[in-house]
Amino acid sequence: MKYQNFLLDWVMHGISVEELFSLLNEGKQSTPINGREYLFKNFPRLEVFQRDGCRCICCGLVGTKAILGGQAIGIYAIKNGKYIPITLDHIIPRSRGGPTSSENLQTMCKICNLIKGDRIMTVEKLRKKITR
Repeated sequence: MKYQNFLLDWVMHGISVEELFSLLNEGKQSTPINGREYLFKNFPRLEVFQRDGCRCICCGLVGTKAILGGQAIGIYAIKNGKYIPITLDHIIPRSRGGPTSSENLQTMCKICNLIKGDRIMTVEKLRKKITR
């Protein structure tokens, strides 16, 4: 129950992805929401989300909600009334020596990312695996 209240509080303090990227493009590093200042400076991963349009490269699910909390930012899509996290995936997994650089990162929803795991797969191969 405690976790659900925390998550609800996060959802209540979210902003749209468009609003977040608009603030970033204006050079802002924080935004006040309900009297509290939320920081989002120095988040290189946001550049990857922005580059990919917050769209899962596999299933096409699009993140529309940015949830700000402490020093974390979560991007979420809403599917069938449920919040699905939009994550970053290492094209070449870190466990296989892949770097954490924007060139080696791609946007995926949590479901597709879990299916891919630590495998090196082309998008086409992954899409086939998901549609089975």
